[in-house]
Amino acid sequence: MRHDVTFPLYVEVDEIYNLACPASPIHDQFDPVQTTKISVHGAINMLCLAKRVKAKIFQTSTSEVYGNPAIHPQPEHDWGQVNPIGPRPCYDEGKRCAETLFFDDRRQNNLNRLPRRVHHDRAGRGRAGADRLALGAGACGVAAG
Repeated sequence: MRHDVTFPLYVEVDEIYNLACPASPIHDQFDPVQTTKISVHGAINMLCLAKRVKAKIFQTSTSEVYGNPAIHPQPEHDWGQVNPIGPRPCYDEGKRCAETLFFDDRRQNNLNRLPRRVHHDRAGRGRAGADRLALGAGACGVAAG
């Protein structure tokens, strides 16, 4: 299935894997506003879908939510040092906001929905010029049945 996660998705699924967002600086800078929308609107739309169909949901995040680390590797309790007006905030801040939405959804609805951070996964089959692997090009659902 191909779907733009910035728009609501109406399908019946048991599980949702929201892996959506350009991960390489080369690609996320092509349209930085859209990159932010993919993270933020994508998280909102997938949380709404999960709530509507009572599906499990998995959200990937990244070490980029920390910004420039004071300590490497960054401990999970480190809030980081993100620059919201720097050269790449569309990706960093979009992912931070998506994490915030998942944590707030968990607190508000008493659900176990937390993002998982995937730190700099690499693959030889990534797009030309990309130094990191984007684990998914969109949200994927496992059909109910």
